[in-house]
Amino acid sequence: MAKDYLAIQSTSVVCEQAFSVAGNTITKVRNRLCPETARASLCTKSWVENNIGEQIRLKERVA
Repeated sequence: MAKDYLAIQSTSVVCEQAFSVAGNTITKVRNRLCPETARASLCTKSWVENNIGEQIRLKERVA
């Protein structure tokens, strides 16, 4: 059983992408953003890129 689980290679791609996006948002110029503002900015960017707002509006129309 241990061989089955330990043989699976882990990946850090998602983690690396998250830090890359955060690195583009929190720069030397924006180094004084409070954690809540930085988190909100990253979430908003993700929502815009993934068209989350439109998906929410469509669900509201259906409901």
